[in-house]
Amino acid sequence: MSSDESDDREDESEEVVAISPSEEQSDSYEVLTPEQIVRFMSKVIRETNSFLQLPKTTTRTILHGFKWNIENLLERYYDGNQDKIFQEAHVESPFKKQPIKLAMNKLSKEDLQLEYCGICMNAEPSNNMEDQTDSYEILTPEQIVTYMTKVIRETNNFLQLPETTTRTILHSFKWNIETLLERYYYGNKDKIFQEAHVKSLVKKQPIQPVMNKLRKEDLQLEYCGICMNEQPSNKMGNAECGHRFCRNCLCEYLSLKIVDEGVSQMVECPIFKYGISFDGTTVLDLVKDSKVLLKYHQLITNSFVECNMFLRWCPGVGCNNGIRLDNFSSLTVQCNCGEIFCFKCGLLGGHSPISCSIYNQWIEKCNDEFETLNWIAVHTKRCPKCYVYIEKNGGCNQMVCKRVSCCHEFCWVCRKPWRNLASSNHMCEGDFYDKYIIQMQSLKLEASTLHSAIEEKMGIMMSFKMLGKTIEKALVELRQCRRVLMFAYVFCYYVKANNLKDMFQDNLDDLSNATECLSGYLERGFSGDDLNSVPAKVKDLMKYCYSRRKKLVEHVENGNSNRFWEYR
Repeated sequence: MSSDESDDREDESEEVVAISPSEEQSDSYEVLTPEQIVRFMSKVIRETNSFLQLPKTTTRTILHGFKWNIENLLERYYDGNQDKIFQEAHVESPFKKQPIKLAMNKLSKEDLQLEYCGICMNAEPSNNMEDQTDSYEILTPEQIVTYMTKVIRETNNFLQLPETTTRTILHSFKWNIETLLERYYYGNKDKIFQEAHVKSLVKKQPIQPVMNKLRKEDLQLEYCGICMNEQPSNKMGNAECGHRFCRNCLCEYLSLKIVDEGVSQMVECPIFKYGISFDGTTVLDLVKDSKVLLKYHQLITNSFVECNMFLRWCPGVGCNNGIRLDNFSSLTVQCNCGEIFCFKCGLLGGHSPISCSIYNQWIEKCNDEFETLNWIAVHTKRCPKCYVYIEKNGGCNQMVCKRVSCCHEFCWVCRKPWRNLASSNHMCEGDFYDKYIIQMQSLKLEASTLHSAIEEKMGIMMSFKMLGKTIEKALVELRQCRRVLMFAYVFCYYVKANNLKDMFQDNLDDLSNATECLSGYLERGFSGDDLNSVPAKVKDLMKYCYSRRKKLVEHVENGNSNRFWEYR
């Protein structure tokens, strides 16, 4: 064979090797476990959020609306209408600025449209109407348990653990699902179980033989780690760490922990402390007393509320409701029992429109300077006209000198003639301390004297069935206005001057005048009017106070959300 022929054959062999499918086929897909799916989802959310800069839950909801197509979302987000994207995803736009509304009392009567109230079904002017946009939900104890169960099951779709174990782990994470899942799939799982004092692996328990079919001599005797007595093995129970105790001792131990110490989530072994806690299933198996079990479930529900930053019990006396917050745009909430309080710090009555931190600064300042500054308003002042001492025994700041030859009307705060103040946008001069204390004193005086004064007249008014309820609502509104005025002056003290502060002071003056009108009418307005006109008059004054109070609070909240305010 010639060398040329051999070269040709080598070339042919090389060509054959080149076209043979010697390389392994690469699949165009990947098989993922549930854990890997969660990781991939979290990665997509984080990558998208590097552009959007939104809360993770908001980004996830918007991605769901776009069927997780990041390119389409980003294209529409930057080239289209962002508000429409939020609207289609049914989430609140964080960039939407609330318009600053003008005072409605400057509109003419014919400019106001009539709208129907969804509660009383009466036709009301538009300035007396308000949209119901509460950012919280009132839950009964049963609804709280249902909500807790829902959270556990949703979390367990990813963890695939016994529900009692999932509940204990969620408790250790203060019921923050996102933080739990992120650590669970990206961190050390064993450490998570260790910190929650639960078993890191779900071990299948061996099937125990039916003990009552065994002969007595076949049963092994074991020592109980609590009473140290010998007991048959069928009367023994396990702690989660493996220590053995008789069932009676375990039942008494668990009952003591639940009833006397109020512990439900972290009941540890009687011998080995800081180990694995008793699982909820074990507790339910050992404890049979219905009262103890009821206490156990109550403690679990209470821990769910106490550890969850979006839940809080109502502090009202005898009220068992809870409040679930959707967002922290407004922290002043009202329960169905009528109790109003701050969701964050729990202050009864709330401290709107100021934040908890400003309230704490103010209280600390007041406590420090209480003695030296002596800023508590005195109970008596001289009449500016005749100089007779006048004692303030009511909440209204419109004072009338009782001296027959004088009868001068003046403002208790600034002592200027009342007729000059009623028709102007005047803010009483003086220290914010005084104004804060004066509103607080008015609140206390109205609570103690105004209600009793009205009750004296109720005998005459009993024929008007709706009047009593109207008066009660007016008193509630008056109390809320006083509290808002109190803390509005604190807000003025801390906020730096700008154009919006001037507008705020105008709104504050409107609310102050409206509050004094309502207080004054409730104190002395019934005698001169026909009783038939009293309910309508009270309703008008009350509704106007309500509208001015809401506008004042909204002004502060909108300024905070849009960062218009600067505090000193």
